[in-house]
Amino acid sequence: MKKGYFAVHERLLYLLNANIYKAQFIPFMKPSTELYDLIQSMSKSEKRFFKLSASVQAGQKNYFKLFDLVEGQRRYKEEAIKVKLPEIADNLPSAKNYLYKLILKSLRLYDAEASAEAILRQEIKNVEILFQRGFFKECNKFVTKAKSIAEKHEKFYYWLELINWQKALLDEEYESGCFEKNIDDLVREEQMVMAKHQNISDFQSLCSRLNFLTRSGGASRNSEELSEIESISNHKLITDGNQAKSVRAKVLLFYIQGLCSLTNGYYNLGIEKFNHVIELLDDHKSIRLDLINIYFRAFRGVIYTNIANHEYVLAATETERLQSLKRNRAFVNKDIQLKIFTYSSAAKLIIAQRVDSQESALLIANEVIKGIKKNDGHFSKEQLAVLYYNLSTVYFYCHDFKESLKWVNKLLNENESTIRQDIYWFGRIVNCLIHFELRNSGILKCEIRSIARHLRIYHKDLQAEQLVISYISQLYRVSNEADKYAIYSQMVDELSDILRNPSEKVVLRYFDFIGWAKNKMAGLEVSVENSYRTAV
Repeated sequence: MKKGYFAVHERLLYLLNANIYKAQFIPFMKPSTELYDLIQSMSKSEKRFFKLSASVQAGQKNYFKLFDLVEGQRRYKEEAIKVKLPEIADNLPSAKNYLYKLILKSLRLYDAEASAEAILRQEIKNVEILFQRGFFKECNKFVTKAKSIAEKHEKFYYWLELINWQKALLDEEYESGCFEKNIDDLVREEQMVMAKHQNISDFQSLCSRLNFLTRSGGASRNSEELSEIESISNHKLITDGNQAKSVRAKVLLFYIQGLCSLTNGYYNLGIEKFNHVIELLDDHKSIRLDLINIYFRAFRGVIYTNIANHEYVLAATETERLQSLKRNRAFVNKDIQLKIFTYSSAAKLIIAQRVDSQESALLIANEVIKGIKKNDGHFSKEQLAVLYYNLSTVYFYCHDFKESLKWVNKLLNENESTIRQDIYWFGRIVNCLIHFELRNSGILKCEIRSIARHLRIYHKDLQAEQLVISYISQLYRVSNEADKYAIYSQMVDELSDILRNPSEKVVLRYFDFIGWAKNKMAGLEVSVENSYRTAV
């Protein structure tokens, strides 16, 4: 009896200890932030609509309190919510899930009142319901109304679906002995819409490929990528302006032409094409939101090209125009607001270090940092990379090299494969310049070797990049000021010569290497005034 008792007792102890042991190795699960992220992404009008629509729900309104608590947090803190809402603390995951679904339902209703696509889906559902009940006359009214929306917004997919409903309604009329309408008109319309739909698809394929090539490689491209970009620019859809069969297609055509022009060094033509994109979308606001990324990239193209051309007043004017869009009621979406902030902030930081005083540049940098902190957790990796890089170059311009190093490290500490390669690559070059200024010769030596390996592996074709690295490598090895002056002078002459090539000029969008070298020369002029003649 005892033996059996002790055997069971020992077995229970073993299982208990085993479970305790396992528990020690169960990783701590962080509270999910999906609800917090969703609420923080909502605009003021969306939040107001949610509260109005949810207020009609029966039962307790603890989810209102939960919504307000989550909305008011700068960072998601679940323990704070449990303290302030003890009545749902034990069931918080379920409450969060319920609120999440309630918000999604509200956003669907909100979207149905604002989005052309949502309206079309709703109208087509109405057509289906009426058709099933045999209300064919009412069906025709809904189809006619929906087709006008689809045509205005160039929603060709829905337009084709509505034509199919018209065919079904025409069959019903034939069944009733009514032969007033001819199906040939519908067939011709269908062929026209299908052609436009295919035309858009063809342009989108070219645009997607071009975006991949330019956004993944940026200015640091090799000959294979440049050859592929050249083939896109020579595609018959791009060379023949009459190939675009809709406004959407024309927008994509001008955007592709603009981007290809910049890549090939035709800057003025690139600005002209990007301005066409902006004008078209401003004239056709019904499709602007659908092409919002193209819209903002066109703005960025105009601004950065003016910067590369040293047209800083024009660049500043376009930047102010871009920044003013945040007050546009059509752009209240959080994601769009962040895009406007990122593109305009990056441009202001670049312009500041080219034309403003150091004091003014630091004020702009501080405002940008406040914006980053305010929207912490909502930026994409690319947006943060752009801001980190330009903050680093501003502080470099202001001779605060430690602060510059802090921001470039934020950029370079990200996984290389997840960052736009042009930003990452120029970040590494700026990193070399920072360590050169800080006289960290050991780190600089290792970094230059690493970059040299990178050049061999990826076969970068821009001579300006390779030239800068070559001269930095020479500079940190010499201590004589006359020798340094000679190297800077040679660097300015050779870079100036290379940058006459329009395809090389793109590097000026990222950093003013010539300006940096000239400033270094100016600092050496007094001390090498007499020795320089013998040095060269």
